[in-house]
Amino acid sequence: MSNLIEHEGTVIGIVAPGKISIKIVQLSACVSCKAAKICSAAESKEKIIEAYCDDATIGIGDEVIIYGEAALGHKAVLLALIVPVCILAITLFAVIAATGKETIGGLAALVALMLYYGVLALSKKKIERTFVFKAKKK
Repeated sequence: MSNLIEHEGTVIGIVAPGKISIKIVQLSACVSCKAAKICSAAESKEKIIEAYCDDATIGIGDEVIIYGEAALGHKAVLLALIVPVCILAITLFAVIAATGKETIGGLAALVALMLYYGVLALSKKKIERTFVFKAKKK
């Protein structure tokens, strides 16, 4: 089993030396993919992604393969889905147990989620450095 997630795309711009902008289009193969429900590339018809590339011969209009580690997909699901649900449930039940009031528990859970997503927003640059895609010529 491969540790890489790959998509084919077309170079639409050069962002900086060694970094290109790629347009990927949803393929019919995404329909049969097991990860299609959680893959952001499968959710839209067309997506623009920036990727690093060591090949200086790649130019605008070239067909490339963009790839990233499968573990990054798992980390994205963890940060976007699993951690928030855990925060919501733990906060809700803890506050209800402490106060006996569901309304306060619900409001506290929403505030906890807002704080979590606020921390994620403030950590955007660090998270962007973690989720790195690379490109190679097709």
